[in-house]
This record gives sequence, structure tokens and C-alpha cells, in this order.
Amino acid sequence: MKISVFGFTTTRRFAAIAILASFVFSNVFAVDALRSEKYNVVSTATAKYTTDLTQLGREGRLRADLSLEAETMRLIKVLGEGVRQPVVVNENKGVQQAIVEQAALRIAKGTVPANLANKTILKLETDVLFSNARTPAAIAEAVNALVKDAVASKGQTILFVDELTNLVGSTSVKNDLFAAIAEGKLIVIGASSFEDFEQRIDSQVEIAKYFDGILVHDRTNAAATASAVASADTKKDEGFKGDNISPDLREMMQQDPSGKKRVDVVLQAKDADNGALRSLLASGQARITDRIGRSETLVVNLPLSALNSLSSSGLDQLRFAGSSADRDRPHRRNDRSRRDAFAACDERPFGLHARRNWRWRCHCRFRHSI
Repeated sequence: MKISVFGFTTTRRFAAIAILASFVFSNVFAVDALRSEKYNVVSTATAKYTTDLTQLGREGRLRADLSLEAETMRLIKVLGEGVRQPVVVNENKGVQQAIVEQAALRIAKGTVPANLANKTILKLETDVLFSNARTPAAIAEAVNALVKDAVASKGQTILFVDELTNLVGSTSVKNDLFAAIAEGKLIVIGASSFEDFEQRIDSQVEIAKYFDGILVHDRTNAAATASAVASADTKKDEGFKGDNISPDLREMMQQDPSGKKRVDVVLQAKDADNGALRSLLASGQARITDRIGRSETLVVNLPLSALNSLSSSGLDQLRFAGSSADRDRPHRRNDRSRRDAFAACDERPFGLHARRNWRWRCHCRFRHSI
């Protein structure tokens, strides 16, 4: 009898301990949940009117598009600089969103500068917002709630507004968006048509100084221009006869037999579909770092060891691109209109393969001369 009693008592003790442990752990999890809610609470407006593009990237619901590589790199560059808010300027909203999705996908994959790592790109669903909030006051209330949530994230949330000019500028609905940008509390990616950007943002000095327009050209016209530029280059550049690698690149290859040194090389837009180049881009050995002018001339950073394989893959010409400082030097305009300045971007770069300290005749980034 004693043994059975002892066993019964022992069983009760284990049961009591199990109940107590369960109580403790359940309370710990409850506290953690409350803490999580405290630091991740968002307004109804954010939940209702935004889509997390970065999360879509993590879930594999966004597809990489190498044809938008140059625009994506420029967008990431402006975001990484943290000086101005980038605005994707194109007439097609689908193109605007596709470029921002590429940036979100890069954040999801961790292939962005350190200061952009782990950030979240939230798209403001403007169509839903303007169809549900029917009065200016209701729109302002929703936008202000979104801005408050984004500001509370302390720079971790990037708000993508595809109709920026409806929320920023003298004719826009009054809200806290621009004030938060001006105070440096909010990071935004905007999108706009050329005309709206020019009239409502770029022409207003006090507003324009906070934004950096990224002009996305029509691809059909750009391809035709690129073909014309390539044809003109072939006729003009006698030094390339019999060799599609420029003399200065050949010299670099001789000086570095290992081929490990990385250089910036200029390619034409039509070369972006080259199989060998796409393979290098997909593997991460090469990356498009810039796009120049309306000809969509691409600047690709790659190791010298990759030049021979590209040379034999059918590319027309491989040229040294010079220093990034020269490429990024802003162009000073006098009294030409901004639209004329963009038209001037059809001009081809000069001294491209023979000089290492060349300048571009125009700078297609809506930047104001200082």
C-alpha cells in the first residue's frame, strides 16, 4: 500500500509541476505577443491601403527582370544616397511599379547597400484610397495615418506613392506627407508622368529640391536610338576594326593577367539580351551600374577576365567607361527648358573609348544646377 500511495503522490507532484510550467510558459508567450503588438501596431489605413512589396519578394511572388536593371540600379543609388527622394517618371504605371518591385526584390534578397538592408517598401494603393476616401478630408486623414506609421518605423519603411503629384505640391490634397519628407523623417519613392512631374514638382524650387527624378524612356524609341548610335560608332571608330575590345581595355588586360580587376564597360542597350552577358549578370559576376542618355547606353561593372568571353559572344564593341565621378558630374543648364534638356540627351557621349576623363553632354536626372 505504501508503494502505491507513494506512486500516486509522485504522479500528483509531476502533474502539478507540469501545470505550473504550462502556466509560466503561456504567460511568457503572452507577454512576448503583447510586446510584439506594441512595436508593430499599424493603423487601419496602413493595413487597408498598402501592399508590402518586400514581403511579396520574400514569398517569391515578384520576378526578376534584367531589362529593368539600369533603372533599378539608379533607383537604389538615389535611395542609398539618402539626399533626395527618387521619383520614377514614365507615362506607364505598370512600368513605374515594375521598377520599384525590382528594388523591393533586391531588398528581399539582401543585394542592396547596407543602409537599405532589411527595409520595407510599402506601396500606397492610391486607386483604393481615392475610391474609398471620397473627400479631401478623408484622404488627408488616411494619408496622415500612413505617414505616422512610416515615421514611427524610424526609417525602416519606404513608402511608394505611384501618384505622388496628387499628394505633393500646391494643388494637391493637404496632408502631412511633404512635411515629413522635408523634416527628413520619411523615405518615399514617388512615381509620376513627365508632365505632372515637370509642372507640379520640378518647376517649384521649394519642392523640387527634395526630389530626384528618374526618367524612364520609351523602350521602342530607345532601342532604335541605340541601334543608330551603334551604327554611327562603327563608322566613326576606326580603332575598333578587327577587334571589338577597345585598346585601353586591351592594355588593362595585359597589365592584369589574373583578370581579377573590375572595370566599368560601356555597352549598347541591345547587348543586354546577349546570352553571355545575361549569364554574368545572373551569377553576380557582372552588374549594370548606370544607364546613360536616351540611347540607353549601359555601364556594366565586371572583371577583366570576362571580356574575352563577351568579345566572342557576338557583342559589337566593349569600351572602357572612365571614372564614375566623371559620369555623375551634374550638367549645368543655362536658360534651356527642362524638356529641351531631356531632348538633348539624345546626343551621344564623346571621347568614350580614347579618353578616361570624359564628360557627358547632359545629365538625365532632373537635378537642379547649384
